[in-house]
Amino acid sequence: MKKRLKHILPLILIVMSFTSYGQSLTIATWNIEHIGSNGRGFPEFGENAFDRRTNDDYNKIAELIRDNLSLEIVCAQEISSSYKEAGISYSNELENITKVLGADWKYYLANFRGGNTSENEMQNAFIYNSNKVELKEVFELNVPDYYIGKKKAFDRKPLVGYFVPKNSDNGFVIVNLHLASGQSNDENHMAAMIMIEQNLGYYLRKNGIDKSEKDIIILGDLNDNPFKLKSNNKCCKYSNLMYEYMSEKGYTNLVDKTFGS
Repeated sequence: MKKRLKHILPLILIVMSFTSYGQSLTIATWNIEHIGSNGRGFPEFGENAFDRRTNDDYNKIAELIRDNLSLEIVCAQEISSSYKEAGISYSNELENITKVLGADWKYYLANFRGGNTSENEMQNAFIYNSNKVELKEVFELNVPDYYIGKKKAFDRKPLVGYFVPKNSDNGFVIVNLHLASGQSNDENHMAAMIMIEQNLGYYLRKNGIDKSEKDIIILGDLNDNPFKLKSNNKCCKYSNLMYEYMSEKGYTNLVDKTFGS
């Protein structure tokens, strides 16, 4: 009997190797920040803000994905929709990146929900090598849009993908997250993860995926690290409650003291 793999990966850019039924895949989570919208990294706005990315920048992103990191799947955050057709969102910038990556590369971008700011426009996305994996099912997790204190539990809707390696019938689930940032307390992170864990099985079944037989990886920009110190260098900026809760639910936390954030 295969033991299910359940992991949590919450950093800005982190790469993992994942082996399922003898096949090895390399997966990254990357908050590329403001792809296709105003701003770029920190500072994001004002006279000291970075310039918008150029085509050469997008070429370098593609080369990093393909040549330097040798990735099969990128779980990206903060990607803006350029246009929609038949209810599906598309990104000119991701079109540029996948064109450089090669004909086998595809992407899926979560739908723009409306709003008047670039923050509202930006969504989660999967970029993947279709010669290595097939994206069999993909959907946005319909979690409640709750505020916990002054922050929403989610900066954008979680994006769930069911991937199957080529020449295999055994797939795995990736939950691509972007949790709230900039908060003094992290109770919203705990609440967000509870909502995901409690609702994930229902929505997997609703989309024809049997959770009991699938590896599950939760990753993304969680804006959380239980080893992060406060500004006065005292422990700790974030609590360990979210990780303890997920551990009780059978997930393995891959963040340790060597991970910077």
